[in-house]
Amino acid sequence: MECHICDEEFNQVERLPKNLPCAHTFCLRCLQRLDRRECPTCRRVFEVSPDELPSNFQLLEVMERSDRPSRGWCSDCRAAATPRCWGEDHDVLPERRALRRHLQGALQQAPGQLEHLQDQCQGEQVVQALTLLTAESCSLTLKAGSQELTGNVGNTEDPLTQLMWL
Repeated sequence: MECHICDEEFNQVERLPKNLPCAHTFCLRCLQRLDRRECPTCRRVFEVSPDELPSNFQLLEVMERSDRPSRGWCSDCRAAATPRCWGEDHDVLPERRALRRHLQGALQQAPGQLEHLQDQCQGEQVVQALTLLTAESCSLTLKAGSQELTGNVGNTEDPLTQLMWL
């Protein structure tokens, strides 16, 4: 379910659903950005700040029971956030922000790793590396815990794709 102002899915991080006195529900972020404290749907005025409005936890429960993926990433559990993560004060971030954090860390480490890549390939590994780098496409399966991603990737001339093969 999503906020009718921003069309973003409600969550417990940035898009917490808030109940207005008129019974309409919008995310906290959108309500905080309103020029006037009135319902965007029926225009009924509300007096309290958006932060003080009651959260619609019932809506979040319904969303949690559906088989949708989590909208948060728990850095403590290294997995999609569960209700336990929210309740135990774990380091939960919106998925995109968590991905950005991890990619920034990888990019900072990449130059040092790449300097020694050529020297790390020995014997048969050199032939395997050249085969991967010159193939038209490769079938790829990544496994992490119970998650698996399988697909075909065309070998573009993109250096990042080529380095990924190695």
